[in-house]
Amino acid sequence: MNRSGYNEDGDWDEDTQRRVNLYQGAIKRALTGKRGQALLRRIVAALDAMPVKELERDTFGGKNSGCMCAFGALAAHEGIDVADLEPLDDEGDPVEADILAARFGCAEALAREIMWTNDTAPIHGLSVMGPRLPPNLERQRRWKWTRGWCAARIVE
Repeated sequence: MNRSGYNEDGDWDEDTQRRVNLYQGAIKRALTGKRGQALLRRIVAALDAMPVKELERDTFGGKNSGCMCAFGALAAHEGIDVADLEPLDDEGDPVEADILAARFGCAEALAREIMWTNDTAPIHGLSVMGPRLPPNLERQRRWKWTRGWCAARIVE
């Protein structure tokens, strides 16, 4: 299972498909539940409050660019301390979703999905095979995609 919660090894037997279906159900319940809806609204508000509309991947507080990920933007907006969290561990693996879920008050499946949306969602328009965008345009597109993804899932 990878960061998105899906299987990457290509071995899609019946058991794997059942687990994927259960995981997708967990995401749906988390997105439509009270805590999930509140988190989505908080993230959208945090992203809208950013003076520079850019998101980075794999960082809570931006390195040289001053950018941060969606959870980093929320932490900065609400004064949530994430200084003890490293976005990547010593092996380069992302922070565990259960830690973020506890820190931000949401389901683990939703924390994992938001991390994936911010960091690796292919819909950013960034092609692995195509030309790379300049870093600032890549970060702007990431902000726009992540904000749109969160806003589209808010139930009025």
